[in-house]
Amino acid sequence: NRGEYIVLQMEKENLKAMGRPALAKKVRPAICDADGYDILSYNIDESKKHIEVKATTQSVGEANFYISINELNKAEKLENYQLYIVYEILSTKPKVWNTGNPFQPENPDIRISPLLFKVKINTSS
Repeated sequence: NRGEYIVLQMEKENLKAMGRPALAKKVRPAICDADGYDILSYNIDESKKHIEVKATTQSVGEANFYISINELNKAEKLENYQLYIVYEILSTKPKVWNTGNPFQPENPDIRISPLLFKVKINTSS
C-alpha cells in the first residue's frame, strides 16, 4: 500500500507542477482488482494513464515481482499502461522507476513464468 500511496502522490504533484491542478484532482486509486492496475492518472494532454505499482525493499537494480494474469492481460490491452517499481520502500527516500510498459511490445529481457492455477470444484451432491 505504501508504494501505491507514494506513486499516487507523485502523480498528483507532477501534474500540479505542470500547471494542471484540476487534472491532478482526478488522479485516483483503481476501483477494484478487476481493473488490472492500481492507479488511474493522466498525461498532460488529458489522456488516461493506467499505472501498476510494484514495491520492494531491495535497492535499485533487478526487479522480481508477481503479476496476476488479469494485470498482464490489461498491460497488453490498455493504452498508456505503465509499470512503476518503488525501490527501498521502507526507507525515508524510496526511489520510483517508471518502466513504461515493459510487456508491449514483447521484450526479450523479461521472463514470465506461470506459478498458479485456479481450481474450481463443485461440492454440491
